[in-house]
Amino acid sequence: MRLLDRNKDGRGQCLFVAVPDIVGSARRTQEVFDHWYGQLSLWPIALVAQDGIEDLPIPWELIAAIFIGGSTDWKESQSATDVVKAAKAIGKHVHVGRVNTPRRFQKFAALGADTCDGSGASRFDWMLDRIAAKRYDDHPLFEANCGGGDTVHEVA
Repeated sequence: MRLLDRNKDGRGQCLFVAVPDIVGSARRTQEVFDHWYGQLSLWPIALVAQDGIEDLPIPWELIAAIFIGGSTDWKESQSATDVVKAAKAIGKHVHVGRVNTPRRFQKFAALGADTCDGSGASRFDWMLDRIAAKRYDDHPLFEANCGGGDTVHEVA
């Protein structure tokens, strides 16, 4: 909250603030979302999609973005794909976490994800180089995330 307060003058340039989540549990993540929503509602909010969100209503009207999180199995599932497709169909920003391989980058780039991150790709040049070597470096998703644009900061 202190970080957001310090950066409130830049709120209009913020793509999203991810509401705290419970990895692997959509139900618990939505409970946490309900708790934090009032305190973060002046910011563009992202709900972090977790395992099981396909069985729960997504509060699309309250969020600016959906952040594809969850376990590796869920992230690779048809359910995650369907959440991305639904978000894109209604004009929401789609961010995908833990994108560290060319295969995962290609999957979510093909679905129309807007932004992505990966702690491995951000820390180890060789991981980013593997993605770029597949010729995704001219893809808008790669350019938005790796092409020398503005730095994106995550808040835990």
